[in-house]
Amino acid sequence: DGAAVEEVLFERQIPVYLNDSLQAAGSRTLPREVLAQSEAALRELVGTARAEGAEQIVAVATAVFRKASNGREHVQRLERSLGIEIRIVSQHMEGELGFWTACAALGPRAATLEARRRVVSWD
Repeated sequence: DGAAVEEVLFERQIPVYLNDSLQAAGSRTLPREVLAQSEAALRELVGTARAEGAEQIVAVATAVFRKASNGREHVQRLERSLGIEIRIVSQHMEGELGFWTACAALGPRAATLEARRRVVSWD
């Protein structure tokens, strides 16, 4: 199927509690503070990717951006301010990405179709 991670050049996680903030807000609107945190985190990651020579950057936005009434607007603003493409993916695609991430993390142990049939991924 050709899906593989060739080489990981940089790996970093910056926690931003978007889902928790959406639930705590008691509405379908992400609070400004957490949106600012998400922008700062993404700006830092994009800056690092560019410094490492990335020529094209595509980000993935998941469930919280589908659920929040201001999710799509925030994503569009980020695209403009950062000059990148951000795709709000479906629940199905989010699951597929999780599965392929699990396979990539396993490296050669998930190289064959038979090995991937034993991989379980959940969110």
